[in-house]
Amino acid sequence: MALSGIAQEKNDKNKVLPTGYSKSVSSGINISFGEFAQTHPFGVGTNFTWSKNRLGLMGKKPSKAFGFIADGGIDYYFGNKETVSSNPYKYNNFTYIHTYAGIIYNLCKKGNINLVTGPALGLEGGYTTFFWGANLAGAYYINEKIALAPAIQFMKDPDSYYPLLSISIKGSWTF
Repeated sequence: MALSGIAQEKNDKNKVLPTGYSKSVSSGINISFGEFAQTHPFGVGTNFTWSKNRLGLMGKKPSKAFGFIADGGIDYYFGNKETVSSNPYKYNNFTYIHTYAGIIYNLCKKGNINLVTGPALGLEGGYTTFFWGANLAGAYYINEKIALAPAIQFMKDPDSYYPLLSISIKGSWTF
């Protein structure tokens, strides 16, 4: 007499295991707009981003709509030259160093958007100023690890009335 049984693994269709990566590095150009564009029209920047299994080309869209993301980076804006009363004047270059945290949402297997905010430092002409800022960014993966990453950056000095605004387009490598 024999007794046998066959079992299958339970298939939970609602559970999607993340297949993405955790880190990315991006670099590109920044173009200022608003009041900031008059003194510092463009710059370059680089970022390091971390999010648990939310970056890169995904096998499936994650089951949880939102995830945590952390972002740190440095942006360098070139000072503009102008003539004031027949005298040449050059604005100092501006360096912006930030550490942000926020949320990421994977729109589809090939793309995501994120909103991050946090503290920053602004360095210009030998002076350091504490800032706070926010960044609305996205990434569209053209292959498993490489993406185009546009963003809008908001930088606010507590002592000034107008924020510093810029848009950027960066290339991103995920690992």
